[in-house]
Amino acid sequence: MFILQVRDSEARPHIIVKELSQEALIESFYYFIKEVPPRNWNTFMRTHLTDNEIDKTTFEHPKNIEERYYQMLIIWRNKFGNEASIIKLLDSLWNIGLRRSHENIVNHLISKDIITLLEAKD
Repeated sequence: MFILQVRDSEARPHIIVKELSQEALIESFYYFIKEVPPRNWNTFMRTHLTDNEIDKTTFEHPKNIEERYYQMLIIWRNKFGNEASIIKLLDSLWNIGLRRSHENIVNHLISKDIITLLEAKD
């Protein structure tokens, strides 16, 4: 199994998403929910969702945080499509400095044969 280890000074890995089943996409979303620290979740979502979209899911699911986060990811998917949403989610983690979350999710998605890595890019 390939384990990605990224240092802050290294270039971001280039990620290719394989064809996703609905089951694989849902599993991927739950892994994002597990790995992104709750204190960083809204910052993470604001990279591509509006405050209104975030507020709406918070209002609709005030007591179920996992469902709230999942619904935000569904909005994200509806904007970008299945494969693009995974890449944009990972890029957003990288861009806001959540490198450990990025690394953990990338390693998990590689182990599930959902993504592959190519050469690094700046």
